[in-house]
Amino acid sequence: MKQLLTLLTLLISTQAYAVLPQENDGATLKLDWFWQNESGKQQVVQALFTRNQVKQGVQDQQKINFTLNAPIRALHGYIGPRLMHVLDSINSVSPEHATKFVSIEHAFSVKDTSPESTLFWQAYYQYQDDAFNLLRVSPCLTQNEVDGPCIRPNYSQIFYSYRQSFSGLAEQLRSHEGASISIQNAQSWLLNIPNAEEHHDRFSPPLTVLLENVADSDERALLLATLISQIAPDYRMFLVYPANSNGSASPAWLTIEARSGASGTPVVIDNNEHTLLTGSPALLKEMMTTQTPMVSEPLY
Repeated sequence: MKQLLTLLTLLISTQAYAVLPQENDGATLKLDWFWQNESGKQQVVQALFTRNQVKQGVQDQQKINFTLNAPIRALHGYIGPRLMHVLDSINSVSPEHATKFVSIEHAFSVKDTSPESTLFWQAYYQYQDDAFNLLRVSPCLTQNEVDGPCIRPNYSQIFYSYRQSFSGLAEQLRSHEGASISIQNAQSWLLNIPNAEEHHDRFSPPLTVLLENVADSDERALLLATLISQIAPDYRMFLVYPANSNGSASPAWLTIEARSGASGTPVVIDNNEHTLLTGSPALLKEMMTTQTPMVSEPLY
């Protein structure tokens, strides 16, 4: 369940550098990075992804971006034909005296207790949920939109779709010194990915972030979460963003339970202490100072 977040204090820093990814011969894509760990020692990590994984990442990116830019068209493209089939079926089996739906618009205008209307609305809500799931998006927590439905990437769904793909990469960042150092290694490695300008109308899942070698705040937070879930799986993580944001919710922050030992800004989510792992602590403090409503969405 999404909860409101309160801020306590601030800080984070690490350092690394990147080598551009190169494609390997055969059925996999091979990505290499050079970086410096917490002791300043140069490290090399590699990641291998199958062609199917890369294809899935690109397809998910295309679906999400299309939906963010044209939510009504995207949702209607899935729901519309299915509802037409439902209307034909309802009309064919309903009694002669029952309401016969002449169009989807007509069915929407009728919302009563009749079996025909009940069946239509049950089908609509089911297909709406199916469309959100297929398109990897979810409705915003607040629905005060003017120009159309408020849609954002379904961060939790995307997280679970990709976290296993990053197990090999994450294992190379794991430290024998425990969870806090492993998390620090993941944060340090993440600095290989250059910052992108914040944007609301497009979103890259974790795998396509690596292909593009650039990420804004919610993309960066989700990528880090996929890694930490593999190397420090015992701690809950939340994606935090302004409640009134639309599209790809930027700016965004990632937090983890404070008992993980991770270093960073203390925050409180649902009366539990957490630590800020990504994003600008100063910007979050500014938003909390101005009483901007914030949402913390559980990822894991």
